[in-house]
Amino acid sequence: MEFSGTISNFDDFRNIVKGITPDERYFFRGESRDFYSLIPKVGRIIKSDISVSYYDEKSIFSRFKNHAKGLLASTPSTEWEWLALAQHHGLPTRLLDWSTNPLVALYFAVGEHLTDIEIEKEKITKPDYSGDAAFYFLTIKSAFVDPEKIRRPLDHTYVNIYKPSHISSRIKSQSGVFTIQPDPRQPLNERLKPKAIRKYSIKREARDELRKELRLFGIHQASIFPDLDGLSSYLQSILSENN
Repeated sequence: MEFSGTISNFDDFRNIVKGITPDERYFFRGESRDFYSLIPKVGRIIKSDISVSYYDEKSIFSRFKNHAKGLLASTPSTEWEWLALAQHHGLPTRLLDWSTNPLVALYFAVGEHLTDIEIEKEKITKPDYSGDAAFYFLTIKSAFVDPEKIRRPLDHTYVNIYKPSHISSRIKSQSGVFTIQPDPRQPLNERLKPKAIRKYSIKREARDELRKELRLFGIHQASIFPDLDGLSSYLQSILSENN
């Protein structure tokens, strides 16, 4: 996917998102590696026909639901809520995470301090990788998924946006929504009109400064992940940066 521009500083980012109106079908996603494709996790794992294997997407999702019931204080009320919960806890699904808050998406692009060692590891599979991240801007004007009318997410036949209920504090704090698509092996941008998704490169040398700017707006580990793990990670980053 080609880049629509470059983000070298916070002014560049602000110029990209200025003038948008919240809740008018604008969605944002950040990737810490600029070469990642918009392919859901299950599509990166299952390469063959996703509906014929014994260990396929549906069977793994079914197993998750069966085993998770005994671990939950309250049970999701729809298949969509189950799928969002599975995605939240790391199960490979056909959902892709997006946010209605561009600052949150920018954090996911630059929140990680990338070392030279980590870049060298990435070069094993991507020799020309230089440490850049990516910021995506998606525009979809269709209505959100109605889970009462469309009951089976794995049988959904077109690209759509699902806005979950706040089944976790993290989804709420991240202003989280999901895209869903018929074939998770295909990059999302190939399912949409060419200008529906714009991708911007974030240069490696801009990552740390952008992360500091985000902190001024209250966007950091403790706000994105409102639990003890997020708080500890945030305080560790402060300790590391000042010693």
